[in-house]
Amino acid sequence: MIKWQRDTGDAGENRGFVAQFTRLVQVWLVVIAVLMVPLNRALGQTQAVSATLSGTVTDKTGAVIPDATVTLISPDQHFQRQEKTSGTGLYTFTLLPPGQYTLTVQKQGL
Repeated sequence: MIKWQRDTGDAGENRGFVAQFTRLVQVWLVVIAVLMVPLNRALGQTQAVSATLSGTVTDKTGAVIPDATVTLISPDQHFQRQEKTSGTGLYTFTLLPPGQYTLTVQKQGL
């Protein structure tokens, strides 16, 4: 531990006090910086919560339906997305925010 001794003597003795004080400030700055690193990392991390929804559109017989329009709606979030099914009837919605959704499928001619 550093003992504070301040003499009221000449300027040469005050330089020792200033040097001690400067060193103490430097040590405390390093300690604070080391303690702040985990805090900055914890505060800097955000929870990126998202989901992926995928599926295959089929008819009553189990045959896949290509080029169908799949619409995903979340009225609470004022959110809507549309995707077309692939040649194998597959659709995928990525990076969805948490919430409740309504999924509809439309295909001209069916």
